[in-house]
Amino acid sequence: MTRTAHGALTAEDVQVLTHGRVPRSAVERAQEKVAALTRHCGEPVLFTRVRLGVVSDPALEHPATAQAVLDVNGRLVRAHAEGRTVHHAIALLTDRLRVRLDRVARDWEHTRDRRYRQLGRLAPAAGGGEPAAG
Repeated sequence: MTRTAHGALTAEDVQVLTHGRVPRSAVERAQEKVAALTRHCGEPVLFTRVRLGVVSDPALEHPATAQAVLDVNGRLVRAHAEGRTVHHAIALLTDRLRVRLDRVARDWEHTRDRRYRQLGRLAPAAGGGEPAAG
C-alpha cells in the first residue's frame, strides 16, 4: 500500500445515502470499496458521498444505481453506474471511480500548466520567446 502525507479515510468517513430497498450489506460494501480507493490517491480526499438506489420496477433491466462524488483536494470526481443488483452496481462504480482517480492524478499537473500557459501566466519554456497568442 502506498503511504501518503494525508490521513486515509475509513469506511465510516464515506457518507452513503440510500433510496429504495438497499440492503445494509451493500451500504457497508460501498463504504469499504470507496475508502480503499481513497487510500491510493496522491492527494487528500476531503469528502465522499455515495448514493445507492433500487427501483422496484420489474420492467427495468438495471434497477440498481450507484453514484459517487469525491472531493479530491478541491476537485470533484464523479462516477455513476447501473446494475442488475446493488452489489453489481457498486462493483461497476468502483471500477469507473478507479479510472477517474487515476486520470485525475496523471493529468492534473499537465492540464494545470497548459491552462496557465494559455492565459499567459506561466513563464515560457526554456528557449525564451513569448507565450503563444491565441
